[in-house]
Amino acid sequence: MAGRRKREKTSSSVALGSYLHGLRKQAGLTLRAVEHKAAGEVANAYLCQIEHGFVQFPHPRCLFALAKVYRADYNQLIRMCYTPPGECLDQRERGEEFFSIDGLEQEEFVALQAFLINHRQASRGNR
Repeated sequence: MAGRRKREKTSSSVALGSYLHGLRKQAGLTLRAVEHKAAGEVANAYLCQIEHGFVQFPHPRCLFALAKVYRADYNQLIRMCYTPPGECLDQRERGEEFFSIDGLEQEEFVALQAFLINHRQASRGNR
């Protein structure tokens, strides 16, 4: 189709997708079951795109919902989306929605804040 941009996979998006796919399979859940358990926070088609590496930076709300469904570490999921230290952190590359915290629930905001505190402490410890 003319005008459609091909989505590209990156090694980090494939790693996150594979990890999430493994968690889903380990839990014995279908894509639709995850959508149901996540109370509509994650559409099954969107999760499929994440698992196949086509979504590089899922919204923190989505990762939070998946962490709850899979009983996984939210901080780990967030870390898998960050660019490794020393690489460019350009908003144009990641997409503006990645940097938006508008609309986060209080529980999501607290979890994100805790991650940032841990990340900063770890970064300072590496200096």
